[in-house]
Parts: sequence; C-alpha cells; structure tokens
Amino acid sequence: MEQFKYVLEDLRHNKRVNFFFIVQITIVMVLISLSISESLRSRRGYQKMERLKTTSAYGLADYTDNDHMQDLFVNASKNLIKMQRLYQFSQSVDVSASYAVFSYLDGEIVNGVEETEVTGDKGFFDFFDLDVISGQGFSEQDYQIASTADKPIPVLIGYQLRNTYQVGETYDKHDCGTGQPVKYHVIGILRNNSNYYEPYDLSQAVSLDYSIIKPIIRANYSRMSFSDIDMLLNSTVFFTDQPDKLEAIVEKSQEYGLMDYRVQPIANSINDYLEYLKMQLSYKLTVAVIILFFSVIGMSANMNEMLNRHIREYSIHILCGGRYTDIGKRLVLQVMLVSAVSMIPILILHKFSITTLLTLFCLLLISGVILLVPLIRLNKTAVATMLRRSE
Repeated sequence: MEQFKYVLEDLRHNKRVNFFFIVQITIVMVLISLSISESLRSRRGYQKMERLKTTSAYGLADYTDNDHMQDLFVNASKNLIKMQRLYQFSQSVDVSASYAVFSYLDGEIVNGVEETEVTGDKGFFDFFDLDVISGQGFSEQDYQIASTADKPIPVLIGYQLRNTYQVGETYDKHDCGTGQPVKYHVIGILRNNSNYYEPYDLSQAVSLDYSIIKPIIRANYSRMSFSDIDMLLNSTVFFTDQPDKLEAIVEKSQEYGLMDYRVQPIANSINDYLEYLKMQLSYKLTVAVIILFFSVIGMSANMNEMLNRHIREYSIHILCGGRYTDIGKRLVLQVMLVSAVSMIPILILHKFSITTLLTLFCLLLISGVILLVPLIRLNKTAVATMLRRSE
C-alpha cells in the first residue's frame, strides 16, 4: 500500500511524461487489438473457405447473356410460374446437403450504413456458425411456417442494429423481393462481426452487422418473386459426390427457356482466394509484430528516462534503509497502472472477447519487456554510482 502511495506521487509529479506514456501505449494497444481482430477474422474466413474447398461443393453459375436476361426480367410476371417450378424441381434433386442465402439493400440508413435484408436457410446458419448473443436463433418450426401478409416473420438482427430494433418487438416493413408489406418479429441479435462468403464473390466477407435476417421457408416458394428465386438458385451451394445429378436443373432451366446455368465446383473459385487470405493473414500478423517491436523500444526508452529522473531519489531511499525490491515494486506498479488505463478503449471497442484477452496478453508482454532493462539496471547499479549520475 505504501508503494502505491509513492506511485501516485510519481504520477502526480511527472504528469507530462506519464501523459505521453499513456497516449503512446494506448495508441499502440489499439493498433495491436485491431490487428488481432482482423487476423482472427481472416483466420475464421480462411477456415470456412478451406472447409468449403475440401467438401464436394457445387453451385449453379449463371452464364445467361445480357439480352436474354433483360428479356426474362422485363417479362418477370409471365416467367414467374416457370421460375417457381424450376425452384421446386431443384429441391427434388438428390444431394447430401445444401445451403442458400441471398440479400437486398432495403433503403433504411442506420449510422450512415444502409440496412440489408438477408434471407438464409438452416444450412446457411449451420455452415457459417452464426451465433446469437441475445434472444434466440431460428427453430425448426421457423423454417416451416406458412407465411401470410398479416403473420409476423421471425427475424434476427445484426449487432449494429441492436439499438434500432428490440428483441420481442414486431415491425412493419416491406419485403424487398416482392415489395409487399410484411411484419418482422425480432427474436435475437447476432454476434458482432458475424459474416459469410458468397461462393462466386470471395473478394471479401459479407458483413451481417447491419442486416435483418429472415429464414428461407422453402414451402413458401409460391410467394417468392422472380428475383428472389433467381438469386436463391444462384447462391445455393450443393454438397454431393454426384455432381451429374445437378445437370438435371440445368436442363430443366433450358427446357423452360430460363437461365443458362452451368454446374461448377466451388473449389474453382476458392483456390485463388485462399492464397489471398493467406497473404492477408500474414500481412496483418507482420504489422502486429512490427508495431509490438517498435512500441517496446520506444516505451523502454521512456522508462529509462523516467528512471534517470528519479535516480537520486532512489539512491537516497536505499541509503536510508530501503530495498531494491521496494523500488522495483514501485516501478512495476507504475507501469501496470498506466497500462491498465490503455485497456479502457480496448474494452469499449471489443468488449469481453478473445481479441481483448489476446490484447491483454500482449500488454503484459510489453509491460514485462519495458520493465526488464530498468529493473536489471537498477539491481546492478551501486548506490555511489547512482549518486554520481544524479549530480
């Protein structure tokens, strides 16, 4: 307790030095935390893509020429029945598993970001391990309910919309696919930084933080728009050891005069992106290490300067019967107290998460290295030498 009193006195009498020390270590720790967060996100994305690559995953790539595609959408109302039948047929193809997701921007702006209406099936939530931090996730029944205009549809909301939509409340919205009025009943909030990857656009993760997510209810395909079904078929990933079976969907689409699909292994579009993710992960880890290296050097220099400022006081303390260990404790407490302040913005940014835990570990490592040289120097310097240096 007595050493803590001396630490507070040191901080009070050296406000300028300690202020810059706090600013320096706070900036360093924020940068390190961001590097850790991005590295963890890249690693999760890499693991998911590796998982997708090593399974027998296939998709329907759309090669329809622009003129035919424009004609199909101009006459969407006439082609809707054919599209619904094609979708119904696609569900009858024997595959081991599948997942699907598609999205629209809904025009609502929150914090300067436009909301996204995301529709996904159970396979989508299972494959990308999307966790709910408040409320509950979709139940089996939520993927089977009969949708009507006056019956609320259960939805999850992205983390950044948690102050805009409340769990347990029902909101009047418009279905982005059909344009029809719809009621959304919020049942849960997704974890911060939840995201997924689209099979043919792997350049970046698709964030769900500003999304309203609803379940694909396959039995309600008759209520889907032409655009809904087109996006759904394009985004469905099929898992099968017999990709030839998917050719039946291609042939059925041609029979109906619809899209020109081709069955393609998802691995074809993943290989290049996995290399990109490797480079991205290596780059972020390298940046974190460089920041760590230079921060330790800079803050160690500051610590030595602080030691020089108090060298006379320390020597008198020892001459009066004090111990080197007491001074050592004083230095440790001072660095720990200053370091603790730097964790405040980290907790605000990342809450209690693995990123915060790893950042705290880095902070303890940095603090230990910062203290190492001054403590060794203090222990090996004789009192007479201290007094001469202070003159």
